[in-house]
Amino acid sequence: MTVQAAGALFDACKGIQASDAAQRVGIPLKQNGSRYWAHCFLHEDKTRSMVFYEDGRFHCFSCKASGDAVKLYELLYNLPPSQAASRLVSDYGLSVQGENLTALKTASVERISASKLKQDTELIRETRINELLTLKRKAEHDLALIEVETDRPFDLVNVISAAKDKIYRLEMMSPSDLVEWVAKGASLDDI
Repeated sequence: MTVQAAGALFDACKGIQASDAAQRVGIPLKQNGSRYWAHCFLHEDKTRSMVFYEDGRFHCFSCKASGDAVKLYELLYNLPPSQAASRLVSDYGLSVQGENLTALKTASVERISASKLKQDTELIRETRINELLTLKRKAEHDLALIEVETDRPFDLVNVISAAKDKIYRLEMMSPSDLVEWVAKGASLDDI
């Protein structure tokens, strides 16, 4: 990446508030005056120690992590700065091509509310559970049709067991785990 392209990439991120980026990835924020507060995702946090300022930056009073939206993505996804900026640009639907920058204004970016995030994660969970239940029912049906003497029932029992295990794991995932799982591609093999 050229220096100019990297500069354009980071320039595209300047208008993104860290609080908006946090909400977009599912970090619940609580407003107190003109600031937003959250439990820090970098450590155990009984009280909200991470503050999001009006100028677009954040700071954790416990672990001292601070920065802008790019730094938030760096810490959240354990990425180097350029990859964090690229992911942030991608999440916001911004594009950087060569030295040209075409960007949506931050004001027009749709905020994801906590209730919308919860609805979306529940829909993903239900869809994946239904896929697994269909697989389980098909395996149980095939098992009932096959005679006991063949080696095939053992394979089907394994399929049913694996499907039940994945259903259980999906049901136990927290909304933040689901968001992270979806960000990784939401593959059932990754559960």
